[in-house]
Amino acid sequence: LRDVPNDIYALMGRAAVYREIGMMNEHKQDVDAALMIDGNSVTLLNDKAKYLESDKDYAKSLAVLKKSLKINSKDNAEAYYTRGWIYANQGRFKEAIQDFDKVIAIDYTLAKAYYTRGICHMELGDTDDACRNFEIAKNMGHVKAEYLHHLNCEFGAW
Repeated sequence: LRDVPNDIYALMGRAAVYREIGMMNEHKQDVDAALMIDGNSVTLLNDKAKYLESDKDYAKSLAVLKKSLKINSKDNAEAYYTRGWIYANQGRFKEAIQDFDKVIAIDYTLAKAYYTRGICHMELGDTDDACRNFEIAKNMGHVKAEYLHHLNCEFGAW
């Protein structure tokens, strides 16, 4: 980056390293700098939305996700997952389920989508659908889903 300060791939790579080692301020700076170079990068927009979501800045995160989904709504599982997560945290469980349905339609191997969709069904009192989702996620190796499935669906703690 010293020699080529506008190298978007170097910025994205360094941002990923910063995120992995917990240097979130530096991560955010590199994502924002890369977005200044390419403001239509779905990867960068999704990354920004995730850090805004982790800061509980849901309104800004949703605005960024809207842009990301406008660019790519066909196979943008990451944006749908993040938006579904935000909706779930806001108590908008039906909307969240719709987004998790889209995530699963795009990539049926994402255990976290089944688990989180199960949580939404649980919050809505739909125990049968919750159990089905927990079981799928459990079978994919999701530890929290295994616990909730055992506790609520097998043991009957509802």
